[in-house]
Amino acid sequence: MYFCQKETGLKHQLFLAPLQGYTEAYFRNAFYQSFKDFEGALSPFIPSGLGLKVKHSRIHDLWKERNKGMPVEP
Repeated sequence: MYFCQKETGLKHQLFLAPLQGYTEAYFRNAFYQSFKDFEGALSPFIPSGLGLKVKHSRIHDLWKERNKGMPVEP
């Protein structure tokens, strides 16, 4: 979790930071249901580059249908 400031004011926003192996969509949804003050979440890192394979589950984890109510930034 971390705080950031909006450009328009001093209100702090709370985002769920990625933790490898813990912050998949199921965890984010459960966490959001318990703590509604979060503005969003950052997805776990998805490697990109030549020759690297990306698991389909990582991409599916970003779908809006799997992240109910909480915006997720890749």
